Amino acid sequence: MLEVVKAVITLNERRWPEMWGYVQRAHRILTETANKPSDHADIRADAMTFFILSLHLADWIVRDDSNGISKEQMKTDLDSSDAMRIGNDFANTSKHFGRDAGKGDDVRISEVTVVEGSAGHSTSAKIKYEKEGKQQTMSVLSLADGCLDWWKRYIDRNGLETGPSGGDSHGEGN
Repeated sequence: MLEVVKAVITLNERRWPEMWGYVQRAHRILTETANKPSDHADIRADAMTFFILSLHLADWIVRDDSNGISKEQMKTDLDSSDAMRIGNDFANTSKHFGRDAGKGDDVRISEVTVVEGSAGHSTSAKIKYEKEGKQQTMSVLSLADGCLDWWKRYIDRNGLETGPSGGDSHGEGN
């Protein structure tokens, strides 16, 4: 006899902790992709997903009336972090296929390295960006780690309660 199990989840209220869970999940997936040999498109897509979700978490926090964080305060806080500025520029470059003049730096993945063999198994990617007129490179995973750490400190510093839905199903909630 075939048994059927039905689960219905009603989502009446969307709050910023839901997006926080998505950001953490995207970071975990990016980290997993970096720890195995993958097609270059995998790490590029996983990086794009993480940074776009991280950028949009700010919108969710501002639009959630359960806290008093204004759009202006959020912009000031984001702009105070090099990691968040670079990550947000990467997200906007990815979303819009480039940046308009005066809207931020054009930040892209400049190289992907896949290692498979006795030296190990991994995929790494570097982004290229400009700082103080000079071309810079940075590991995509290091930048993602920096952004995730910034969000954790931001949530804690602002006393934001993540509640029971604040993390994904892998215990990554705040």
